[in-house]
Amino acid sequence: MLIPRKVLSSLIVASDDASGRYALGGLRIERDPSGKAVAAATDGRRMMCVEWDDSKTSEETPQVGGVQTGASPDCDFSRDGMVLPVDVCKSIARAAKPRVSALRRKPELGYIALEEASANGTVKLAASDGETVAESTAKTLEGRFPHFRDVIPNYNERVSHFTFQDEETCQRQISKSHFQERDALEKLYKDTKDAPAFPGSAAVRVRVDAKYLSELADAIHKMAGSDVDKGLTLIVPLDPRCPVVLEKETDDIKIQSVLMPLSIR
Repeated sequence: MLIPRKVLSSLIVASDDASGRYALGGLRIERDPSGKAVAAATDGRRMMCVEWDDSKTSEETPQVGGVQTGASPDCDFSRDGMVLPVDVCKSIARAAKPRVSALRRKPELGYIALEEASANGTVKLAASDGETVAESTAKTLEGRFPHFRDVIPNYNERVSHFTFQDEETCQRQISKSHFQERDALEKLYKDTKDAPAFPGSAAVRVRVDAKYLSELADAIHKMAGSDVDKGLTLIVPLDPRCPVVLEKETDDIKIQSVLMPLSIR
């Protein structure tokens, strides 16, 4: 597997190496059933999940410092995965760091190689700046990592599209939609027309930790931001007891982050 350096260095903001639950002090790394690489971190109050496709890059760079980068037939990484300690993530992300000019010539230098076949209590990693190679054999963390996919809410981003409008306006919007979307919009309207709203206001108020919110947004920007596209999607639920979701997706990477609300006052 090839892991973007910026994922290892930025994702750790959502981890908790001071927790009594050892697995929270690291990054969960695995493959999903489709073969895409996935990394996740959580501290119990916030969670961040990052997904990317490393298959093409692995074909172009089959090994780094002797570490095989492709998916291993000897290891079911989509089932077992591993948890990489935060200190290992920090050190390998800084090791043999390439210059910007070298990255322009060889974008694959922006990745850390992880050998999936060796992930059985220990794991081999390697980084290269194009001239030197830094290698490491790290002990993986024990313990049960939370089922992070289960905590990502399946909010419909268009709930508020109908919630604060009268029925005549909603029906007009549905009738003007393309026939392929009409059934879905009618169902959405029926499911959301009675969603609670604050009387006399179109505002949804959810109280969150400002520091956590800013750290997550900053980490997302570092992983997927650019001078052209600096935005991210913020999904705020109508129910203030439900978590806020931050999302960002580009051609190369998909990021989802969940932030639990503070108590309502």
